[in-house]
Amino acid sequence: MRGAPEPERHLTGTEGAPLVFLVRPTDGGGRAGKGEVDILMKGLVQTADFTRAVLNREHGLLDPGQLLSHVAVFEIPDYHKLLIVTDAAINVAPTLEQKIVIIGNAARVARSLGISHPKIACVAPVEKISSKIQSTVDA
Repeated sequence: MRGAPEPERHLTGTEGAPLVFLVRPTDGGGRAGKGEVDILMKGLVQTADFTRAVLNREHGLLDPGQLLSHVAVFEIPDYHKLLIVTDAAINVAPTLEQKIVIIGNAARVARSLGISHPKIACVAPVEKISSKIQSTVDA
């Protein structure tokens, strides 16, 4: 028989930011929708469950017709600036129009971090243009 679920934990991160460890990670979307958290970090939870919680219309995180994209910000000790990577897995085969929206989302994140004029590089898996790989055509 299982005991009572572990209570939600509240800690302080290394930069003084409050950290909340949720009992049910899928509650993150609702907490973000209420303004109780600003950043969601996926841990050991199924991607489908995590994404479903973020996309839940009741949470109000995404207006109908908007495009969800992923942005990761890396602070690399031996690199002179932040490195931002976008949409590593959310939109598998975005159209050119969707790519423009994804870049806009990443640029907004960069500006919110104080990068007024972000330099953006679109990366394709090969160097030669191939009609079989749309990203090489779009580039």
